[in-house]
Amino acid sequence: MSALERGRRLRRGALLALVGLALAAAAAAEVRGRLRASEELVGRPVTVVAAARDLHEGALLRSHDLALRRIPVRFAPPSAYADPRFVIGRRLRAPLMRGDPVTVAALANGAASNERARTLETGERLVEVPVAGGAALAGAEPGARVDVVVSEATAGGGRSTLLLEALELRSLRPLGSPGAGAPGGSPAEASAAEGGESARSASHLAVLRVTPAQAVKLTAAAVFARELRLLLRPPGDRRRAGTIVAAGAAQ
Repeated sequence: MSALERGRRLRRGALLALVGLALAAAAAAEVRGRLRASEELVGRPVTVVAAARDLHEGALLRSHDLALRRIPVRFAPPSAYADPRFVIGRRLRAPLMRGDPVTVAALANGAASNERARTLETGERLVEVPVAGGAALAGAEPGARVDVVVSEATAGGGRSTLLLEALELRSLRPLGSPGAGAPGGSPAEASAAEGGESARSASHLAVLRVTPAQAVKLTAAAVFARELRLLLRPPGDRRRAGTIVAAGAAQ
């Protein structure tokens, strides 16, 4: 084979390689475009806690009963849990099939039964929310009064607000420990936000006695705020501090 022929073959091979690379790049771009279009249609994928196998009504949830699934946000139930720590040790109110998301409504009312010795008045609710810095309240007795501070991210940095004052603390437990669950099954009676933004910084779960309006505020804060903290009040202190807001700029 002459040098000229070898040169032609090499050039032909290089050209075919370039064409192959161009086709591969075009195919990858098309796949990325389809993925973006799919996400725009059904939303970005989110993580939810799901049943790893078929589970019967009344089953006590253990770690091997649960799995994490990624599903489009449009198909994720609003009250689905994103962190298995919030459901381990809880009992099912209704059976779940393998792959079903674990929601607030699927769990039995553990906190309500644990609090039966202290009845609620008409118009009162129990709500369980994830809170940060719970170790500072380790010595708080049931019935202590607390204020709720909500911290959220803003375009320029962050902001903390005194959301609610002088709420009654019914119980406080570290994350992942067995015990009280979310009371009630509706958004006004139970926090559906344990898989929300504030759960990522939470150290404890607090059960608070509230009005329905306060329960809605706490649920929204647990879903959308970055962090919830409880401030313990001295015994007998019911004074109102009023609106307090502090903002900080991002560094």
